[in-house]
Amino acid sequence: MMDKYEYQYMYLQGLKKNLQARGYIASKYFRKDEIDNIIVDSLKYFCKEFEKWVINNIKNFNDILNVIGCYSGLKSDVDSKRMILEEELTDFLHTCRYILAISPFLKLDYTAARYTSATNMFFPELLTLTYLIQLYNQYRCINSLCPQDIIVADFTSSYLSLDYSDSSYMDLLSQSKLKGQELLATNLVDYDLGLRFGETLKATFGKAAESLLAFMQGPDPIYDLNQMSFSDFIAITNGTHPNPTKFIQDDETQYIPFDMSKGVLRYLNDPFITQLILFEKDTDLLSVIINPMKQEHRTRFKPIIELNCNGKKVYYTTRYLIFETFSELASNQLPFHGLPEPWKKHKAIKKLADEAHKKVSDEFEDLIASNLEGHYTFFRNITFIDNVDLCKTEVCDNGIK
Repeated sequence: MMDKYEYQYMYLQGLKKNLQARGYIASKYFRKDEIDNIIVDSLKYFCKEFEKWVINNIKNFNDILNVIGCYSGLKSDVDSKRMILEEELTDFLHTCRYILAISPFLKLDYTAARYTSATNMFFPELLTLTYLIQLYNQYRCINSLCPQDIIVADFTSSYLSLDYSDSSYMDLLSQSKLKGQELLATNLVDYDLGLRFGETLKATFGKAAESLLAFMQGPDPIYDLNQMSFSDFIAITNGTHPNPTKFIQDDETQYIPFDMSKGVLRYLNDPFITQLILFEKDTDLLSVIINPMKQEHRTRFKPIIELNCNGKKVYYTTRYLIFETFSELASNQLPFHGLPEPWKKHKAIKKLADEAHKKVSDEFEDLIASNLEGHYTFFRNITFIDNVDLCKTEVCDNGIK
């Protein structure tokens, strides 16, 4: 079996031939617009190769269930800091997510040859493609952020090579990641917002939302009595223990793929449930990669996955996938009016979104102001500049209003 470097070489050779067939005949390219086209065409090539491999190899229904469960368990471990996030693990998690993103398109059955087992989830070719997708997408982001020509595409060797024209850009990239982590401002996160969001959804959508959120929350916690003293037990029972969660057993049920078909079919036209289903028509791996905040194509926003098995549509998820979605919607979408359009039409949800937006905006402005105070002169609440209304003036991004 080839190692990852041999796979990279193979795919980069194939990429060069593909791009040359599409008219890239110069030995080197430098201009921003040309580089951007090369990168996007490269990502299209990698995505097609990824899809081709999955279609040819993931045919047994249980293989997809293994991917769903494996992603849910590993991602939860990373989120809870029980596992260190390393490059290989990052690539593996992205690989699982990409497989799930296109899984509604697959034609599965119960008797096809198995590719995975509960103890074997190794995808060497896909891991290589995932690495290349992540690398080229990073080039694309940096190319779009820098006003000058900074990336060189070199076709002179037997494969396509991309590199920065100035090595100092790698240092700038590292610095930007650190600054990005600082700007996350985790101390401003309103952890009560998720509870209010859930209650608002239940009050707005009724039984459908109540059933799904109850499933997400799962059974009552199970305590490991062997790990606690009698005084701990009494304090937990009385509700006075300072840290009762330290005695809770791991809830493995949150990673188990669950057949939601009966419930989904009951609410298939429900405006709440339908926004959470990844249908076959939603599969678009390229969009998942280059438009990560676009909700239509990602399990991060659509955790109930439509699968085709023996000609029948079934709907699967895990409690973790649903939890991931509602955490994303409450923390990162609700305060910025990023919820699904059918949800935002309801007054109670719009009111909660407006309140969350104002709270986050005000506190983030205060955070920025506290860093500027004493160093720079700055102004707040500016609505006009040179008689131009900043609230109404159209903004264009690559020619799109």
